[in-house]
Amino acid sequence: ASDVYKRQLLKFMRDGELPFHTVGSHQRIKMSDLRIFMQAREKGAEILANALHGTRQTEPLVASENVLAELEDL
Repeated sequence: ASDVYKRQLLKFMRDGELPFHTVGSHQRIKMSDLRIFMQAREKGAEILANALHGTRQTEPLVASENVLAELEDL
């Protein structure tokens, strides 16, 4: 499970990574947007873990267009 603290959420919102709208002085996040955001974070963590714990390659890594597109979405 990915634990995200309030301070981190506010930073993601401020940086435009997590959509929100304002009601009075409060920021509101749609549950669907939060789920998408959390899934992207989990996928990014999985990609990073695989990269860190994967086997070492002697040849240069050549990423496919699909992999590059997935990484750009994070």
